[in-house]
Amino acid sequence: MDYVRRLCSSCNKQLRHVSNDDIGFQNLGEMMTLGSNDAVVSPSFVDGLTLEGSIGHTARKIAYLIRLPTDEHKLKVGISWLTKSAIDSVSLLQSTLYKVLSSS
Repeated sequence: MDYVRRLCSSCNKQLRHVSNDDIGFQNLGEMMTLGSNDAVVSPSFVDGLTLEGSIGHTARKIAYLIRLPTDEHKLKVGISWLTKSAIDSVSLLQSTLYKVLSSS
């Protein structure tokens, strides 16, 4: 337990000497998901631009992929999103067909 206290104390001392400039914070704007296929993106580098709806959703996903740390991670996340989109599309098609066929 003494080791944990010393470790926490050491971390706290180190963190007190770190400024935001050392971390390298960059304001890239704001992004927010609204439901499953809508989003709002307001990039900080273009004044007055706001992307909404499906365009905002796509821009948010692209920005997210670009900021991922490794190409392997980008590939895994991209494949996951494409797979989910394909499954959602098939599910929507099945439910639409079911509604059409059951109303006949």
